[in-house]
Amino acid sequence: MTSWRTFGCIPLATETPWYKAFVKEFRLWLKTCPKCGKTTRGQMPEGTPEGAFGPQLQARIGLLSGRYRLTRRETRALAADLFGVRMSLGSVQTCCKTVSAAVAEPAKAIHAEVKLASEVHVDETGFGTCGKDRMWLWVAATDDAEAFRLLPGRGREQAKDLLGDGYSGLIHRDRWKPYEVFKSAVHQLCHSHIRRDFQSMLESMGETGTQGCMLKLASDRAFHLWHQFERDEISRKQLIRRTGPIQEEIRQRLEILRDGQDTTRKARGTAKDLLRQWPSLWTYLHHEASVPTNNHAERSIRKAVLWRKVSLGADSEGGCRFVERMLTVAGTARKRGVDLLDWLTRALQAKIDRRPAPAFRG
Repeated sequence: MTSWRTFGCIPLATETPWYKAFVKEFRLWLKTCPKCGKTTRGQMPEGTPEGAFGPQLQARIGLLSGRYRLTRRETRALAADLFGVRMSLGSVQTCCKTVSAAVAEPAKAIHAEVKLASEVHVDETGFGTCGKDRMWLWVAATDDAEAFRLLPGRGREQAKDLLGDGYSGLIHRDRWKPYEVFKSAVHQLCHSHIRRDFQSMLESMGETGTQGCMLKLASDRAFHLWHQFERDEISRKQLIRRTGPIQEEIRQRLEILRDGQDTTRKARGTAKDLLRQWPSLWTYLHHEASVPTNNHAERSIRKAVLWRKVSLGADSEGGCRFVERMLTVAGTARKRGVDLLDWLTRALQAKIDRRPAPAFRG
């Protein structure tokens, strides 16, 4: 006979501590010598911040604005609700400037690391205006780092700023032409972007719609083979052999679109450009580090798009640098397992002590 024992369930509740900021007051006494008349003033204790806010509060303000993308007004309101600190909008902005200065060198070092990476995923998106300049946010992402640059332009010079003048590694990208400035690099075009082009074609009438539909189906088959390869269901040799007929079909249909008199002008242009960059469509078949999409960079830049929608861009040079630096350290911290709040606090204290910022490693 089986016996059953009943156990009581004890409900557990997770709670946060009641946290309020504390204030330290420093009184610096003055003393005047009755003989020589010289006045001496007391000195602040070593490690004391120059402004009204300490490194822990400054780190939290920088995190709320630069990591969680809150507006300055919402940051001010949250500081009052959570910490009991009443700040002006100017004080919030001053904290952000201090945080930006503290993370400047680490962000620069991360960017330098990305430039030396053997393979990167790159993308760019509009980020409002700064003064009279239309701004573009660029990202270069690797497995353990993300480097952002907010620059007034979307051309070759900005691409060189992102990756360096002579980058020669593997670049995953869309069809944006300025990336072609890296002649020594190996390029892989994003098939997710190309599928969107095929989708646009198949929504058209006539020959363009017919070829677009067939191209989309061919793309489906190519992705199916890639997913099989990722799951170790087929070898790379089988991937290459089975993708061969799909490549030939896609080429033939692109040639029909390029040369056809009844196809749309946009479809002809897309087909011509894809045929021009044909080898870069299939790098992933032979290059072990390559994948057929640029989703890595698109996921990295997505949070910046959300920030832009809330803030409508940056209004000053300092604001632009705050955006790119915070996105850089926040994205890299996530990949490296770094406690960003703790690291920011230590970086700000290091700035007060005139020491280099701590290493950015998990």
